[in-house]
Amino acid sequence: MSKKTDIIARKIVEHCFIYFMSSNCPQILLSDDNDKIVLNDLYRDILEKHKDMVTFNLKEKEFGITFLKIYANVEDKEHTIHYCANNREVLNGKISRLIPEMPNEKIKDEMDGEFLLRAYISGNYLDEIVNTERTDFHFIKEDEETTIFKNTSDEISRKELDSKIAESMKEYLNHYLEQMSLDKIAYIEDYIKREAPQYRVLLSKKYLFADIHSKLPKDKLDIALYEIMQKLDIEIKRGVNEILGQKISDVKDLVEYKDKYNKYIDDVNDIGKAKLVEYIVHRKLVLDLLERALEWNTEGKYSLEEYIHKIVFPLKNSSDTVDYEKHNLWIIDEKLSYHYYLASDLPLNKVQPIDSDSLSRPDILIFNNPIAVVDSDSSYSSIVLLEFKRPQREEFTKDDDPIKQLYTYIININAGKAKNSKGRTIPKDQIYYCYLICDITEPIKNSADQANLAETPDGSGYYGFNPTYKAYVEVISYDKLLKDAKKRNRVLFKKLSILT
Repeated sequence: MSKKTDIIARKIVEHCFIYFMSSNCPQILLSDDNDKIVLNDLYRDILEKHKDMVTFNLKEKEFGITFLKIYANVEDKEHTIHYCANNREVLNGKISRLIPEMPNEKIKDEMDGEFLLRAYISGNYLDEIVNTERTDFHFIKEDEETTIFKNTSDEISRKELDSKIAESMKEYLNHYLEQMSLDKIAYIEDYIKREAPQYRVLLSKKYLFADIHSKLPKDKLDIALYEIMQKLDIEIKRGVNEILGQKISDVKDLVEYKDKYNKYIDDVNDIGKAKLVEYIVHRKLVLDLLERALEWNTEGKYSLEEYIHKIVFPLKNSSDTVDYEKHNLWIIDEKLSYHYYLASDLPLNKVQPIDSDSLSRPDILIFNNPIAVVDSDSSYSSIVLLEFKRPQREEFTKDDDPIKQLYTYIININAGKAKNSKGRTIPKDQIYYCYLICDITEPIKNSADQANLAETPDGSGYYGFNPTYKAYVEVISYDKLLKDAKKRNRVLFKKLSILT
C-alpha cells in the first residue's frame, strides 16, 4: 500500500467520520492501481477505539461532541473542531479558537503516546439550520443576541453554541488542559522576565492571560500583552474617575471607599511603573539601533546621515506633527525635548516662527521655550541648530564646510522676521546653540581649526563661541554621542538588567 493511498484513505475517513459512525453506512472501497482499502475497516480498526462522546443541552436542544484521538503519524499539527449536519461535515476550524491553551502540536498521553484531537459537533438543531448547499448554518445573527440572553427566543447563535462547546471540551480535556495552562503561563512569564519587563505588572494578574494562545511567536505575544495592558489601563482609569467623581458626602461606607481607593491607587502605580519600564526598554532599543547604524553594512559602507537623522527625529516633520514619544532628542540632550517649536529637514520658508524666503534646510531647527528664561518674554531662551554628517565622511568642499553651513543658517534666520510665541519680533542678538554631529575626520578637524574651536579634553570633539553670530558651537563625534547617551541611561538599564 502506498503512503499516498493511505493518507487519502485516512483523510476521507476523518472528513466523513460522522457518516462512518452511522448504522446504515455502506461499505466503501478505495482503490488506486493495486492498492485497495476498505474505509470501514480503517475506521473500525484504527479510529473507532479512540472515540469518546459527550452530550450537552442548550435551550432544551441536545448536542453531541464526538472526540477522536488520532495517534497515527499524520502531517497535520492542529487540533480541529468540525460542525456536522446530516452525517456530513459543514464547517471546521481550530480548537484553539475556543480554547487558547490548545497548542499547535500533538498532546502527550501517558498511556498511548501523542495524539491530535478532532471534535465533531452534531445535533438535530444543526440538521435543521444547515443551508441547502451544506456549506454553512443559518444561526441567528450576532446583533440579535440581546433578545436571546433575555430568553425571548429559542434560537441559538454561533457564539452561544461555541461557548457551550468550549465548556464541554474543557471538562473533557481537563486532565490535559491543566498542564497546558501551566506551560502557557510559564512561557509568558519567561518572555516577560527575559525580554519584556514593561509587562511585569501583569504577572500579578495572570488570569488576564486566559485568552492568549499557547506558544505564540514572540512578536504576536508582545501584541497580545500590549492589548491587555491597554484594556487594563482603560479599566483602571474608569475606576479612578468613578472614585474621584464621587462626592465624600455620598459615601456611606468609609471602609469600603478606602479599600476601593487604595486598590486603584496601587493599580495606577503598577501601570505607571510598567509604562516607565516600557520607555526605558524603548531607549535601549533606540541606542542599539543607533550603534548598528554607525557600523559598516554588508557592502562595507556606512549609513547615510538621513538614516541617523530619522532615529533622532522623523524627516520633513515638525513638532506639531510628531508626538513626544516618537522622537529621540534625548540621545543628544534631554533638554531638547522641551521646546516651543521644532522643524526637521524643512526649508526656512516653511518654518512657522519665521517669515523667510530662504530655501536653506537645517537638519533640525529648535526654538526653545521662552518660559525657561526668567523675566523674559521678548525672545526664546535659545535657538538650536543640529546638523548630521555621514559617518566617516572624508570629503567636504568649501561650499559645504559643515561649520560654515551652520553659520549660514543663522544668517538666513536673522534675515527673516522671526517671531516669538506671542508674535513679537525676536531681537537680532538671539543666542544660538549649534551642534555638529559627525565623525572627527581630517576635514572636520580642519574646519574646527578654521573656526577657532577648542578641542575637548577627551579628544572626541570641539567647542567654542562665535561672537559675530552669538553662537555656541559644539562638534560631537558619533562615538561620544553614543557613549554619553549610554552613560546617562546606564543606571536605568542596569535596574532592568538589560545591559549588554
